[in-house]
Amino acid sequence: MSHRPPTLFEDEPTAAPAARDPGMPLLSFVISGRPQQRGSKNAMARYGRDGKPIMVNGRVVTYAKDSNEEKSKVWMDQVRATATAAWGYGRPLIDQPIMLGMRFYARTIA
Repeated sequence: MSHRPPTLFEDEPTAAPAARDPGMPLLSFVISGRPQQRGSKNAMARYGRDGKPIMVNGRVVTYAKDSNEEKSKVWMDQVRATATAAWGYGRPLIDQPIMLGMRFYARTIA
């Protein structure tokens, strides 16, 4: 008997899901749209009001900028807003390990 791994488009998980702890809160939501990647990171120097790079211990202070920031920001804001609404405004943040399961559905164009 030959075993073939499932493809990305079959409606079956690639691995058996782990058993959920009954005490773990369950949260489920759907986000429509096309997921966006964050893109490559570029190191950018932080500048002070005087226009010079900020230095700490002889090194320039930097931050990472995403190359796909415009599209990924909209996507991340949508995920954040949907998850917050599903969890409930004002509820405390989750401060324990979580189990995350995701499904992405691709629409084919004929």
